[in-house]
Amino acid sequence: MVFLHFAGFRALSFFFFLSLILQSDALPRRGRKRPNNNTGNTAGATTGNTAGLAAAGGGTISQATDGSTILDKTVNINGLAIRYKISAPASLFTTSSGVPGGAATAATAGQNGLNVLLHGDGGQSFTDFPNQAVQGGLMGVVVLAPDENLFWGGGSGLDRTDGVEHSAAVNTLIQEQLPQDVAFDPASVFFTGVSGGALMLSGFFMPAFGAAYKTGVMLNCGALAPQVAVVDAATLASSTRIHFQSTQNELALLQPAIPEAVAAYESLAADAGLGAAEVGALQTVDASPAGGHCEFDEQGFVSGVQLMADSFADVMLGGGSGQLISCRHLATAFKLERIRKVVRIIDNIAVPILPNLSQPQVSDDLSPKVARATCARLYPTLSQADSKPLVWLHAEGDKKKARCCPLLAAGHFQLISLEGAHDHSRNMASPNRLHSPPLSSTRNWAIDDPSTPRNFFFILFGITRDVTGTFAVMETKNSLEVTHGDEKHAVVAAETKPISFEEDRPFPTEEEFATLPRVPGRIPWTAWTVAVVEFAERFSYYGTTAVFVNFIQKDLPPGSSTGAGFLQKPGSGALGMGQRASTGLTTFNNFWSYITPLMGAYVADQYFGRYLTIQYAICFALVGHVILIMSAIPPVIVHPNAAIAVFSVGLVIMGLGTGGFKSNISPLIAEQYKQDKAYVRVNKKGKKEIVDPATTTGRIYLYFYLLINIGSLTGSIAMVYSEHYVGFWLSFLLPTIVFCLCPTILFYFKSDYNLSPPTGSVMAKAYKLVRLACKNKWSWNYKTTRKNFSDPDFWNNVKPSNIPASARPAWMTFDDEWVDEVRRGLLACKVFLWYPLYWLAYNQMTGNLVSQANTMQLGGVPNDIISNLNPIFIIITVPIMDYFVYPGLRNMGINFSPIKKITVGFFLASMAMVSACVTQHFIYKMSVCGDNINALAKAGRKDCNAPFTVWVQVIPYGLIGLSEVMASITKLEYAYTKAPKNMRSSIQAFALLTNAISSALGQALTALSEDPLLVYNYGTVSVIAALGGVGFWMTFRNADKDEDKLNNLDASKFEGRGTSDEESAVINGVDRVDDKGEEKWVDVKTAEKTAL
Repeated sequence: MVFLHFAGFRALSFFFFLSLILQSDALPRRGRKRPNNNTGNTAGATTGNTAGLAAAGGGTISQATDGSTILDKTVNINGLAIRYKISAPASLFTTSSGVPGGAATAATAGQNGLNVLLHGDGGQSFTDFPNQAVQGGLMGVVVLAPDENLFWGGGSGLDRTDGVEHSAAVNTLIQEQLPQDVAFDPASVFFTGVSGGALMLSGFFMPAFGAAYKTGVMLNCGALAPQVAVVDAATLASSTRIHFQSTQNELALLQPAIPEAVAAYESLAADAGLGAAEVGALQTVDASPAGGHCEFDEQGFVSGVQLMADSFADVMLGGGSGQLISCRHLATAFKLERIRKVVRIIDNIAVPILPNLSQPQVSDDLSPKVARATCARLYPTLSQADSKPLVWLHAEGDKKKARCCPLLAAGHFQLISLEGAHDHSRNMASPNRLHSPPLSSTRNWAIDDPSTPRNFFFILFGITRDVTGTFAVMETKNSLEVTHGDEKHAVVAAETKPISFEEDRPFPTEEEFATLPRVPGRIPWTAWTVAVVEFAERFSYYGTTAVFVNFIQKDLPPGSSTGAGFLQKPGSGALGMGQRASTGLTTFNNFWSYITPLMGAYVADQYFGRYLTIQYAICFALVGHVILIMSAIPPVIVHPNAAIAVFSVGLVIMGLGTGGFKSNISPLIAEQYKQDKAYVRVNKKGKKEIVDPATTTGRIYLYFYLLINIGSLTGSIAMVYSEHYVGFWLSFLLPTIVFCLCPTILFYFKSDYNLSPPTGSVMAKAYKLVRLACKNKWSWNYKTTRKNFSDPDFWNNVKPSNIPASARPAWMTFDDEWVDEVRRGLLACKVFLWYPLYWLAYNQMTGNLVSQANTMQLGGVPNDIISNLNPIFIIITVPIMDYFVYPGLRNMGINFSPIKKITVGFFLASMAMVSACVTQHFIYKMSVCGDNINALAKAGRKDCNAPFTVWVQVIPYGLIGLSEVMASITKLEYAYTKAPKNMRSSIQAFALLTNAISSALGQALTALSEDPLLVYNYGTVSVIAALGGVGFWMTFRNADKDEDKLNNLDASKFEGRGTSDEESAVINGVDRVDDKGEEKWVDVKTAEKTAL
């Protein structure tokens, strides 16, 4: 069985012991950081249509959108882990690359060139690989920044502190590594930069190495003046084609930087002796799109970058049009002189007729506001007072829409209104036929003129005269509309975290973290579907287990073959094995259901991923449910020995399914929220607040727990009444039917979920890391050992960057950040080690308190229905806490941190047991049967019940419910936010293991679960919970101050997957699906969209 995988089991045991002695401070203490030598091939979503396969020469293989082969590989260059993708015809790969079909010889030149793309901050364009299609004889290459934040040049904002090292690594990659993988023409290597990648290219790479390539570079939405000495400036300026592409609504931080870069490169060209015409031919600029940062199609970041990649050959290569492939953007800088023809109405769409395009390009729909901004702001230096630079079309019946082609400037056209052109234009099917429909009037219209007819169609006739001279006088930098207001040039203060150009989501400063209120973000709708799945699973689980006590403890009613007691004494029952047996078996069920998640976590991480593991676990659980039904059918239930045997088998199998489900469903729901860093926003009241992912995760789990308890409440009530009025077989059957909703919902919404692929179990690797950290730290002297383990450099010493390459173990393929994440995960494990003391009190609710209810005045209510006070109280409490208590505390500046919540949970559980102890004392005191009440009642005496209402149990059940909101929900949140991304299931399983440990400890208290010792049972548990709360607070009371830093550690790029793992051949290359047809696996680290 995979659970017994020795390395994983040994690792878990070691972690359990180690967390007893490690210091609670889990913050990384960084020393001098050497370059990361990670050579592992970190996982990521490979763009393409086929699954990723392992390449014989290393890396993975998938298929590009144009049918080319993509090789995804990681190498070590100058001490940096450089991951890159190459897209090329299979035959052009070298035989040593390991690509099937590769026929080229390494280090030999080929006919095709390369287009090397450097992505923006965060790596979105590396994931998307927009230049993967071979275009203009150029094969696509995309390189991942060797930086913890995936910033090219490292650093922050415009200050790229690692630009020199990163540039040298890229140059070495092209000169030395790529020739070993693919045959290409070294004289035809072009470059594309996106945002942060454009900063690195223009500021560092081109000045240092550009003269050696003598080709071209496209700088999209970002540029810097040279930050290093320019090598052979004359060659660079005279032989390199540079295109600066921006938008009208560029980020404020970039607005002054791009014109400065344009001016700097113009100056280099002028110093090299180039004339104005030569400079204008080599260095071009376009800022005409009206979108935001990188939104060149005025739609979005990703689609805008893709547009530029698709237009690379037209804009950059000889023989191209120099124009973007879009009607709105055909007027690329300095290329308007090519437009000589007219614009006509063809099927109600304005169509530009260009001499070098085989087919006219049809414009996109625009709102009037966007159309006006696009057209009116294009080349304003050519505007004239009597008309607007406009090509405008109003479609009859859709006055809110317009179509626009910004092709010609004002003064070069005459605007003619065309009345009744709708029917006439329908006949213009051929784009090459230039009809002249009858005109009703001819004049120069201005779009802002209120007299302009709104129900007419407008045709723009171009004046066919040479406008080259007009455009030649325009200065290149004037095409970038830079706002010079003070607010656009505000100095960006240094932040504690690197600045990404995500202007609307700035990372909070330390002062903001200390002063601003935290608010949760929006819960994704997919998270609610996962919560509904949990509702159905908990309905079935609690609905089934709610009747376990009566099924095991009480005798079959006389003459019954179903166990139904119809709420009459002695009530429903089946096996008649007594309270001690029922407590023992229910305790075992708790233990088994909470230890099997370890196996579920291992299987998910190593083999199937969370989604498939959940589905397989559901299959196991369904089999267990069916066996439980068999134990309760009339032919079996009348034979207690046979029934208990069948029941026990069903219990074990159902527990296997429960374990696989529980360890993976909790991370799955939280993963639907993709924002992993806090940011500052201004709310509707104009006040700043921090949108905190940890707070959002807490809110997700708050409602996750709400759905758990709604399932528990409805399942328990329905099954208890089914037990009493029909029989136990129905109480086991109905939950099984509801449970079938789980796989159905998960399957239906599968394509909508953000799913993390299996990364291979990293437990053994984490174990080796911890073992290395502990090496030579042990001593027979406890104080010495404690001192060694409290050393501030305990973790720093085992970071890869601080271990010489020659001494670094072969298994150390992770980065420094993963070491910090493991350290933080061990802190979470240490927190969870206190939980068995809490669960001792909680577990009384599922056994002894149910039996206690049977010794009071029930008033016609089944004894096992009273336990539903607990979920009722939670259902009421959760919205109150979410909408009133937690926001109120935040508004008062009180940081009700996870550590404080858990501590309060311990004391509330202790108080619940105090109330149960007092209740039990009065039961013994006031019952006529004294402290032998259960035995005499079983013997048939009917007057033993204590003379007070069972509803007194609202106190312990309510207190336990409130303690769950504090401690149990926070445990889910803490396990998710503190675990490394590739260990979330494992840490969640460890958290659940504490319940199993508590159940094992509870077995030691089983002897107290009988009269007359029940007072001592509740009293002992109360003291244990209180001592647990004190010990927990004393241990972690200083951890609150580090909570924000723990939640915002630099994210590790280590995924844990090896090229030999099964999942590499199954899902590594699958990124998205169409509708609900195929698998969608998303790399949670690289799939998030960023602004760069």
